[in-house]
Amino acid sequence: MRAAVLALLVAAAPLLAEDAAPSPLAPLTKIAGQLDKGIVDFLGGTAAKDAFSPWMAEAKDEAQLRAALKDAGITQATCMGFELELVFTKGDKPVYYLRTFVCANAANATLMAIKGKVASDGDDYLVKTSTPREGYVDELAPFGEATDALLAALKGDGWKDLPFVDPDALLKGITFDEVKKEIAGSVQEGKAGLQAVHDALGKLDSDGVRVRLDDMSFFGYGADGKGLGVLRCGFRPGDKGKVLISLDKVKPFPK
Repeated sequence: MRAAVLALLVAAAPLLAEDAAPSPLAPLTKIAGQLDKGIVDFLGGTAAKDAFSPWMAEAKDEAQLRAALKDAGITQATCMGFELELVFTKGDKPVYYLRTFVCANAANATLMAIKGKVASDGDDYLVKTSTPREGYVDELAPFGEATDALLAALKGDGWKDLPFVDPDALLKGITFDEVKKEIAGSVQEGKAGLQAVHDALGKLDSDGVRVRLDDMSFFGYGADGKGLGVLRCGFRPGDKGKVLISLDKVKPFPK
């Protein structure tokens, strides 16, 4: 089984177009590699808390989750990606919010989505649910490094060359049309909005950056390599530079 999963990971590697520039998100390949290793071990029968070690990991109801994976026919999985969100502050108030979805594996990391917006009075929760950039150390360090590199690109001329995922490479083995349409649309919208993000950051009056991790997802496959669904997980910074992943629920693709 492990050999079959490794073959699937190799097949999923080319998330970048062949002519793409180097990705400022490259530090996140280390995170994706750990996610892929952990899910292989978990699907092989290792308890969640051990499969993703040294990270902190849990499953809300591990027996129920394993039953749902079995019902969906999922025996293999690879990292689809995770939400990386940046909160720009002035004092203790959010002034701008940048939401991205990063597609990553152990070989490369690219954007699937990126969108910015001016913060409003109802966005104070963004400060409470995020961590200052300088808190991303130890196991969390790749997120901080990627944040720095991404912001440098967005504020400078590098925004023009930011790499986006190749949907065809990402969705190899997945035939569910709604997923294909959603991801292709996210990529198109993200590319179209990059200059607006660049312009907004150039004018922004901010004195701090906070990083907010949200959910992450695995693509789940059958033994034949066919995409069967998504495993959604909570993904958060834990105490003292730790990564915390919470395996949550299976969302099978319609048959």
